[in-house]
Amino acid sequence: MKKTIYISDLDGTLLSQNKEMSNVSKNILNQLKKEGCNFSIATARTPATVEVILKELDIQEPIILMNGAVLYDLKNHRYLEVEFISQQVVKQVLMQLDYLIETSFIYTIDNNELIVHYQQLENEYKIAFYQERAKSPYKCFTQQILKDYTKVAYFVFLDTEDRIKMIYERVKKIDGIALVMYKDVYSKEGYILEIYSDRATKGNAINKLKRRGYENVICFGDNLNDLCMFKVADEAYAVGNAMQEVKENATAVIGNNNDDSVAKFIQLHYEKMKEKENGLC
Repeated sequence: MKKTIYISDLDGTLLSQNKEMSNVSKNILNQLKKEGCNFSIATARTPATVEVILKELDIQEPIILMNGAVLYDLKNHRYLEVEFISQQVVKQVLMQLDYLIETSFIYTIDNNELIVHYQQLENEYKIAFYQERAKSPYKCFTQQILKDYTKVAYFVFLDTEDRIKMIYERVKKIDGIALVMYKDVYSKEGYILEIYSDRATKGNAINKLKRRGYENVICFGDNLNDLCMFKVADEAYAVGNAMQEVKENATAVIGNNNDDSVAKFIQLHYEKMKEKENGLC
C-alpha cells in the first residue's frame, strides 16, 4: 500500500477564525498519529508562530513553511531544506521597488536562525504583525538594511489591496521569483504579497515530500496560495469557507474551518483507508 500523508493549511483551514486549533482537532490528530497516520502542515507562517500553534501536536513528519520555501523539522526545531532567492534576483527586486522596499519585511535564514530585516512600521497593520511575532525565540527582528543578499528566503509586504497590487505590478516580470498575493483572512482590508524563489511553492515542497517516500498526498486548503499544492496532490479538499476558485479546483468541499472539519475528515478518511487495507470493505 502507498505511504499516505495528510497535509493541511493552517489559517482558514485547520485553525478557526480566532487563529486557534481546538482541543477536538488536537485530540483527533494525536490519536491518529498513535494509530500510524502521517500528518503535516503547509503554511505561509514561519516557525515563530507555528511552533506555538502546534506545540501540543505530535508531528514527526517534515512540515512546509513560508509557502513552500522551507521544509522544517518541528520536533528538532531545524530547517531541513530552504529555497533561497538568488543573489542576482534579490538585487533586481530591490532596484525595481526602490523606496517601497522600506515597507517590506525581508526574511533571511542562516545557521538555523531566522532573521527579519525591516526599516519602518508605518501602519497599524504592520505594527500588529510585528508585535505578534517579535518576542518569539524562533525569529529575530532587526531594524537594519539588508547587506547579505545570499540568504534571502522571501519578502513580505502588508498593506491595502491597491498598494499591494501596485507593488505586484512592479515586480511581476522579474524572472526567478514566485509571487503570492492574497487577502488576509484576519483583516478587513489587509492584503499580503510574498515574494519567493520560483522554486519555493507549496506544490514543489509537496513534491519534495514525495521524494522522501510519501507517495499518496491528501491536502486541505482555503486560499489562493493553496492552489499549487492542489495541483500536485492526489486528493485536494477545500473547506467550506474557502475562496470560490479554491473550491472549483478541489476534489470536494468539506465543512467549515470553525467546525474541526479537517481533523474529522482525516479521521473518517483514514479509517476507511485502513478498512480497505484490511479487506473489511
